Amino acid sequence: MCVAAAGGYRIGTVRCDKGGENSGSEFRDYCKNSAIKLEYAATNTPEYIGVSERDGQSLAGVTQCLLKDGDFPPSVWGELMLTAANLLNISPHSALGGATPYSKLHNMSPDLSGLRVIGARAFVHHERYRKKLDDRAFEGKLCGFGLDKATGYSIHPTRPWSTAGM
Repeated sequence: MCVAAAGGYRIGTVRCDKGGENSGSEFRDYCKNSAIKLEYAATNTPEYIGVSERDGQSLAGVTQCLLKDGDFPPSVWGELMLTAANLLNISPHSALGGATPYSKLHNMSPDLSGLRVIGARAFVHHERYRKKLDDRAFEGKLCGFGLDKATGYSIHPTRPWSTAGM
């Protein structure tokens, strides 16, 4: 839905399956309040919503690769799926003539200067709670990033972090 707001577009119809993520009252209420028509495909007929099914399959595939390659626990899948979506949105697509979805939506090329290797060793500095002989940073693995400078990075700890007694 934020795509419509970012590009100045209006969504008229959403076609989806009857999965739980699409049939909740919050989603239905949002669509009703936004004057968006909901069309549900028949049960077990993914061919009626083929584009979104294919995109979901691509997204799940990239997420699984990030999860396995970075040796992350399964609990991090949500953050990695957001990262996978960001990566796909800044990657060239043949249906767009080699352009990226990001550049088509925002009429500018994405800033790739903040890209880092997912699963790379990362450190989070914590001067605020640090005592003189405490570690100066927590170690973790990079599991996500935002497409703008303000969003920053998401770090998954390699060992439990504790601020007890700080």
